[in-house]
Amino acid sequence: MSADLRAMNPSAADARLPILASRRALALGGVSIAVTLLLFVWVQELRASEPDGRLTAVFRFMFAYHDYYGALVLAVLTALAIFFNQRAAALALLRWLGEHPRAVAALTTLALLVGTWVVYQRYPLSMDEYAPYFQSKAFAAFHLTGQMPAANVDWFIPPGDQRLFFYVSHQTGEAISFYWPSFALLLTPFMWLGIPWALNPILSGLTLLVLHRLAIRMFASSEAAGLAVLLTLASPVFFADGISFYSMTAHMLASGLFTLLLLDPTPRRLIGAGLVGSVALTLHNPVPHVLWSLPWLLWVLIHRDFLRRSAYLAIGYLPFCIGLGLGWYLLGKAVLVPAPGIPSPADTPFSDYFGLPTDWLVYVRAIGFSKIWLWATPLLLLLAGVGTWRWRRENPVRLLAWSAFLTAFGYMFLWVEQGHGWGFRYFHSAWIALPLLAAGAFAPVPARTPDAWAGDTHARAYVVACALLSLVFAVGFRGWQIQEFIAAHRSHTPQPAGTPDSPRVEIYDPSHVLYVTDLVQNDPLLRDPVIRVISHGPRANEAFVHAFRPGYVRTRNNMFGEVWEPVPR
Repeated sequence: MSADLRAMNPSAADARLPILASRRALALGGVSIAVTLLLFVWVQELRASEPDGRLTAVFRFMFAYHDYYGALVLAVLTALAIFFNQRAAALALLRWLGEHPRAVAALTTLALLVGTWVVYQRYPLSMDEYAPYFQSKAFAAFHLTGQMPAANVDWFIPPGDQRLFFYVSHQTGEAISFYWPSFALLLTPFMWLGIPWALNPILSGLTLLVLHRLAIRMFASSEAAGLAVLLTLASPVFFADGISFYSMTAHMLASGLFTLLLLDPTPRRLIGAGLVGSVALTLHNPVPHVLWSLPWLLWVLIHRDFLRRSAYLAIGYLPFCIGLGLGWYLLGKAVLVPAPGIPSPADTPFSDYFGLPTDWLVYVRAIGFSKIWLWATPLLLLLAGVGTWRWRRENPVRLLAWSAFLTAFGYMFLWVEQGHGWGFRYFHSAWIALPLLAAGAFAPVPARTPDAWAGDTHARAYVVACALLSLVFAVGFRGWQIQEFIAAHRSHTPQPAGTPDSPRVEIYDPSHVLYVTDLVQNDPLLRDPVIRVISHGPRANEAFVHAFRPGYVRTRNNMFGEVWEPVPR
């Protein structure tokens, strides 16, 4: 009797067979390990080569060092899972996850809240995180803009960040985030309550609920929904973005909710989809939602009720798109008075962002797509491919696959490299498609009898084993990497880590601190006791402090910079 027939007709004897009894399990594991080891060899060659300037330092470091060890962990876990032989327990776990989505979402949110403290240290690491954080602090103080002394605005917001992240006025000292404001607005009530780190864990819990509901709608199976949830939970990138301050989790939730609303395009749900879509468009930039939504909008609008459906969608889309999108751009243009010789983000030509792929962009995106694999549960991308093929004639699976493809394809024409980020964060708005498509690998396809994939409990148990090992060890390992990276970055200051927030000015030496501008995080109204700036030279530093904080004296000076504090009384 073949392995497939034994899987479809389990017996007491089959229960004692190792997982290798399923050819599918062995094939999945073999291909996964082979791909992972090929990526490992590529990363190893990159580590052995000299930096050639094609990659920013932090992007190269994260791939060459974080993902080097991450690939090893992934390969080992994939191999160890082969020896798992608890089919009944695996299926029971999937059913439980599929039948208790609220409990799973609540427990996940609590775990991520802990992760924001223990791993992410409640700290917006990069400027991509800090820009909306800065803006939400202004909103929480009932201001549209930050306000700083105009003469010193280049100290509080370095000129390099004015080219990428902020609109700044050198006449009035006003400053706002260059990114569109919806994510900052979502963050604002949490900022006002003093818990900004709680937003993404809560959004992650909501994402699981939407993911579960989508899986039920698509496959009508609690086991398939449970598998989609488990594959999501066990992917390190879901954990990493869920404890961060990136807008990526909000993008993924918006993509899922937008799709869920359009599955049943009633007037109310079309308006709701438009509202969600308008928020997604203005979270930080419109590209992620445009790429995700295109297949769904075409599917909904190519209908005899085209005009009526278009009108309902427009009712949802237009208010926020006009108010938060166009309105924010016009506010930024009104605020903007750049310093002489500093190009602003508003003046950057469209052609500087978009164009035909170059050798450099293909190389950068190859790393990005590799990171999707290395930051996911083992087998996830393979199963997503299988699920797409098995359900290729069925909507909404086909549309999900198109959304994921268009997102990946669209970024082949965007001339930016992500720099900081966990996994390939440009794809994260469409990442929700992967566990859903993967769940389709084992969900029975209508009108397909017999269905060998749906009956192969050995392969399904192997997938569960990979996910459980990833949940414990891969997520744990990536969490340790993130914690170490952030702690090392924050240690590059002249003030010892853990020092109370006593009044002081910290001045960083850019010659000894990589990504020094990421450390310059000031309150938009300069209300915090600690002010952080970059050194302009000893004399300029002294003149700045004496003018901005009269009576402060230098109390510490080391390789990372200097600290000025009030004169002790």
